[in-house]
Amino acid sequence: MAKAKKKAKGKAVVSKRTKSRTKSAKKRAKPAKKSGVKEVVLNLKTKPNLWLAITAVLIGLIAFNLIMPYVLNNSNNQQPQDNTKPVGLIYLVDENCDKCYDVTYNGLILENIGLDINESLVSINSVQGISLLNRYNITKVPTFILSPEALNNAYLAYIWLQVGSIEQDGNLIFRSPEGFVQADFEKKGNFYDLSNITDYITYKDLTTGETEIPKSIASCEVNDSIKLILFLVAECPYCQKFELETLTNLTKDFGSKLVIEPHYLFGEFSNGTLTSMHGQAEYEENLRQICANQQGKWLNYTLCVDNNGTWSSCVSQAGLNLTKFNECYDNEAISIARDDLELAVEYNIQGTPTIIFNCNLLYVGQWTNYTIIKDDVCSLLTVKPSACS
Repeated sequence: MAKAKKKAKGKAVVSKRTKSRTKSAKKRAKPAKKSGVKEVVLNLKTKPNLWLAITAVLIGLIAFNLIMPYVLNNSNNQQPQDNTKPVGLIYLVDENCDKCYDVTYNGLILENIGLDINESLVSINSVQGISLLNRYNITKVPTFILSPEALNNAYLAYIWLQVGSIEQDGNLIFRSPEGFVQADFEKKGNFYDLSNITDYITYKDLTTGETEIPKSIASCEVNDSIKLILFLVAECPYCQKFELETLTNLTKDFGSKLVIEPHYLFGEFSNGTLTSMHGQAEYEENLRQICANQQGKWLNYTLCVDNNGTWSSCVSQAGLNLTKFNECYDNEAISIARDDLELAVEYNIQGTPTIIFNCNLLYVGQWTNYTIIKDDVCSLLTVKPSACS
C-alpha cells in the first residue's frame, strides 16, 4: 500500500453524544405461523411476517464464543434453578392489534439457543393478561415472559438485561421489541453492514394505544474520518483489553482521524432501576466513566482505571474537575445512561465490547487483534495515514 501524502495529526476526538437514525419501514409479507403452541387461549388475528432477527442472535452467539463473556450476576439473589425443568414461556398478545408482529417467533429463537420451552398464549384482555400487565408494569405488546429456569442458559443470562428485566419473583419480562429487526446482516469483510436494516418489528405501546414502527439505523457523515461507536462495560476484561491495547494503538496511529463515541451497556428493571452486567460496582463505574467523557477526558480516565487505579486517583491523574465530576455523577449521568440503553436497543447490542464503524458497520471479531482492526480502519479511509502503509 502506497504511503499517504498526509500524516494524521492531533489526538483522537472523543465525542460526547450523537444520534441520527431516520428511515421508513418497508411493507412486510405474511409468513406461515409457528405451530405447536401447547395452550391456545385465543385465536390470533395478527398478520405477521417472518422474523429474520435469528441472524442477529447468531451474530451474538459468534461474539459470545469469541470473547467468552461472563454470566450475568443475579441481582435478585435467586436460588439456582432446576436444569432439567422446561422453561415456562407465556406469549402476551393483543388480539386487536392486526399489525403487531407474531411474538411466537421468539420461541424459535429461544429453542435455537438451547432452551426447552413449555409455551402458552395469553390475551392482554383476559383476566390473566390484565393481571400480568399490572403485576409487571408491561407497556409494550406483544411480549413474552420466561420462568426463572431460563437463566440457566448462559447466553440468555448474559444478554437478558439488554432486552428485558428480571423481576423479584425471578420471572423474565421481554421489554424491547423496538430493538429487533426483520432484515439480514450483509457481511462485508470483517464487518456486518447495518445500513440495509429498514424493517423493524411492529408493536403496540399501551401507554398511548398507538402501533409503533421504530426508526431504523442510518449512516453518519464522517468526512474521511472514522467514527467509532463503542459499547462497553467497566469491568468486562475484554473491554479493558480492547481499551488498553487496541484502542491505545488506534489513537496513536490514526490521531484526529478517529472520532470515539463511548457508550455503556445497561439493563433496566421494571421499577425503572438501571443495572449493569457485573453488578452494582460496575454500574457505578460506568457512570463515572460517562462523567469523565463529559469533560473530554474519557480515555485518560478509563485507561487509568483499567490499570487498577482507584476512581478518585484517576480523576486527579486525568485532570478532571472533581466538583463537575461529582455533579455529573449525582445528576446528569443517569440520564445519559438511559440514552445509552436506548441506543443499545436500537443497535440490538448483545455483548461487549462491540464496535460500530461510521454508524452502520458492526464489528464482530477478535477484539484484541490490532492488526486486523487497523487494516479495517485503513480500508474505510480515502486519505490514508502512514500507519496504513
